[in-house]
Amino acid sequence: MKLTIDRVIPNFGPDKVDIFFNCESGNSSLDALRDCYRRYGAVACYFGSGFEAAEKAFTLHYDKHKVTRNVDRFNGVNFALESDLPEDVVKVEAYSEAAKVIRHLLAAGEVGILNSKLVVKDSKFSGSVFLHQDSSYQVGSDNITCFFLLSDLQKDPLRESTIRALAGTHSFGHLGDVGEIDRTILDENWPEIEFCYPKFTYVFMNPHLWHFSNSGELGSNVRGIYAFTCHGLSVLSTRTPGSKELLPLNKLNTGKVFNRSRVSRLIELQKQVDKITVSE
Repeated sequence: MKLTIDRVIPNFGPDKVDIFFNCESGNSSLDALRDCYRRYGAVACYFGSGFEAAEKAFTLHYDKHKVTRNVDRFNGVNFALESDLPEDVVKVEAYSEAAKVIRHLLAAGEVGILNSKLVVKDSKFSGSVFLHQDSSYQVGSDNITCFFLLSDLQKDPLRESTIRALAGTHSFGHLGDVGEIDRTILDENWPEIEFCYPKFTYVFMNPHLWHFSNSGELGSNVRGIYAFTCHGLSVLSTRTPGSKELLPLNKLNTGKVFNRSRVSRLIELQKQVDKITVSE
């Protein structure tokens, strides 16, 4: 028997899930945002413009590296990791209204950053990203995956390649692997959330929510998203929001916890396969 959406989200009504809140006026209830996040696994907040410095910094960074960058074969959307992030992009983590939402969702006084990166789809990589949850790539618990949209994803062809999530699937919890969930266990008409929102929208997502993206012919268009993971400030935190200054390093926040992890082992095996293929 397939799992029905009504079992996951009791009294589920409309087929289309609306998680978007226009918070520009500042009148949005934090409790309403939290209830949406808990029910569907994500909430999107638009606080207005005023992020032009971040947009400009991203554009300059992208123009500098778009030709020379190597596409990560294991994650084609990776563009820039911690040390290379432009400061004006990092500052969006500390925007006061977004920070209020994050603290409310986490029920935390102080917030720390676990990791962050720029993710891009463009002419070099416009392929699909398999259905996955982020918790398998993170350490600790009670994290939030935050997406800050640097491109307007309402318009085609960017809309076609935007992130899509399966509503309510965060309630399945951590399933123990970084594999792809078998969608045949779900109703065929399981509702999807499309993160096709205006640029400068923040999307706050439970890392257990299953999500993916389709491929698309982007041409000269670029889909830019700044992704950062928040949690209550702890020994796992690498830095505080908006700051590039690292907190005291330890084995936990540098990810040096294991001698070998599942992911590192898979990469090792892939290298062996590649070497054999080349020799043949």
